[in-house]
Amino acid sequence: MANTTSGTTTFGKTFAIDDIIEEAYERIGIRGVAGYQLKTARRSLNILFQEWANRGIHLWEIADGYLTLVAGTNEYIGYRSSGDGTSTLLDSAGAALYGTDDIFEASYRSSAGTTSQSDSPLTKISRSTYSALSNKLAQGQPSQYWVQRFIDRVTITLYTTPSASQAGDRIQFYYMSRIDDAGSYTNAADVP
Repeated sequence: MANTTSGTTTFGKTFAIDDIIEEAYERIGIRGVAGYQLKTARRSLNILFQEWANRGIHLWEIADGYLTLVAGTNEYIGYRSSGDGTSTLLDSAGAALYGTDDIFEASYRSSAGTTSQSDSPLTKISRSTYSALSNKLAQGQPSQYWVQRFIDRVTITLYTTPSASQAGDRIQFYYMSRIDDAGSYTNAADVP
């Protein structure tokens, strides 16, 4: 008999939360999981997902987006959900982007959408570096950005502040989106 593989790589992509919980209890020898055990296991999964997000190890959630520069505006916000506010970050289709967890890489794109566009990489800086900049109101082409992560939003602060010459240009970026929480027991887990 020849050695063959399944030829698929889906690994049960609709593996529901209740199946994950049941499997975990079976591995420790408990069968017939009660309601309270389900509730605490779902809470534990949500805590695990949050821990992964804080450690930045959920690389399957990386996507690209952009923001459109406004003259005199150096702070742009991506909210956790539309209920938290209106996001100024946009997805690749141009819709408001929600659920941004962190920004990894960014570049300034002049003449976005034309045949003569050009990109210039931006440097990600720390809070300390941004704090040490002497004139945060200076205007011109942005060359650096600082990301601040909050519970309900992420802010991107640009330096230098875009001037009228940069208005309408873009900052293209790669971001990590938040992991979906466990939610309903019949949901699939947002992990590979």
